[in-house]
Amino acid sequence: MRIGMTGAFLPYTITGDVRAEATSEGLVVTATTSLRTLLGGLGLSLVTITIFFQWTKLGSSTLYWIWLGLAMLATGVHVWQAAIALRRMTDAALAHERAA
Repeated sequence: MRIGMTGAFLPYTITGDVRAEATSEGLVVTATTSLRTLLGGLGLSLVTITIFFQWTKLGSSTLYWIWLGLAMLATGVHVWQAAIALRRMTDAALAHERAA
């Protein structure tokens, strides 16, 4: 895990599985990953940001809500990036099979 500029705890890498299965209609490729690390990081981010802002006596300030929003936005961007990576892996596997 690493801390981003947004205050979000984000993983260095996202791991997953790519599986190819032959069916009567052709090849079925499935790419999967777990969002557990990202969601755990989001929870840790929200708790850490809340503790920090309570400690500095800025608990319900606008800045607090901005930081929470940034942490959620950063996590959302990582989920989006993971979805793009899974789609690319699936497309690459299918393209490789078609070329063979």
